[in-house]
Amino acid sequence: MKPISDMYFAATLVSYGLEYDGTECDGSFRQVFFNFPDKTITVYKLDDGEIFKVELDLEACYNSFQSRKLMFPPDYPNSLRNIKSAIYAKKNSN
Repeated sequence: MKPISDMYFAATLVSYGLEYDGTECDGSFRQVFFNFPDKTITVYKLDDGEIFKVELDLEACYNSFQSRKLMFPPDYPNSLRNIKSAIYAKKNSN
């Protein structure tokens, strides 16, 4: 299981259909980590002006996200709202 603290990346994974297995907080409740299964997923990536459908593991997916080459699916805004709600709920439940 791979813990992800970047809510924008977590929302991207959720918008691609990857479900997280739970959440946890750091000791100060400042960060919420989403636990994703460490597996490959099919994503759309922009390379040299062309969009390709590729299989990436989470680390390669994060590298593409950081380099702004990972495309956002249409469901991304809704996934981001859901991730923010999960963060808010986790921080207020403790």
